[in-house]
Amino acid sequence: MADSNQNKEEEKKIYEALPSALKKDFDANRNSSYTSFLYGEALKIAKVAKTELGVSLFEKSPIGLQFKLLPNMSTDHSGATFRMSCHLARRIIKERKKDKEANKKMEKTVLKAMADRIKGKI
Repeated sequence: MADSNQNKEEEKKIYEALPSALKKDFDANRNSSYTSFLYGEALKIAKVAKTELGVSLFEKSPIGLQFKLLPNMSTDHSGATFRMSCHLARRIIKERKKDKEANKKMEKTVLKAMADRIKGKI
């Protein structure tokens, strides 16, 4: 029972850390036993690699270097799960960048609207 609750808590943390576009994918694949594992590993890789190019370089690095850069990376990867986690890490980075750009654009729009209102009242 504790394992099930612990797994649900871990899954919740992973889910909350994902950009909204990837949450939809996660939801669509939630019943797969690999979903939490893949996305959890992808979040770790994205954090270390920081850029899409960084993920590609990490992916192509020797395994010893990968574990030096990311000591808490799972040893349970097959080649396919590692490649998929790297793919998802690139998507996470890309979607976070899109989210930041959208937030900046929205912030500018809101600030402009506020300034326009203030000008109209003076």
